[in-house]
Amino acid sequence: FCLAVGLLVLAGTLGLGRRERLEQAALFRALGCSSADLTRMDAVEFLALGALAVTIAAATSHGLGWAIARQMRVGFAADPAALAVMAAAGLLLPLAVGLIVYRSAYKSEGLAALRED
Repeated sequence: FCLAVGLLVLAGTLGLGRRERLEQAALFRALGCSSADLTRMDAVEFLALGALAVTIAAATSHGLGWAIARQMRVGFAADPAALAVMAAAGLLLPLAVGLIVYRSAYKSEGLAALRED
């Protein structure tokens, strides 16, 4: 649940920052970066955001689970399979959403996009 809410917030934030990303990509294109370079730079950024989201989500969910289990006087055991699924989703979904949202920025012409402003 925490991860799904985070992904919705990420998608909304990406949509709001689209114009800035287009300008940034145009500047990098004017400086000689290729589409592959832009894609790699963004992929690293989105993977880092995903890793941060996974860390926060895992710590929060396990901490709350432990606290609730302790309050109810039952045992708490973390599920490694669930953690692995959450980690994979948290790393791959922001990467996919980000690259899809900004795919037009990777194809833009550098100087032409900067002249429009």
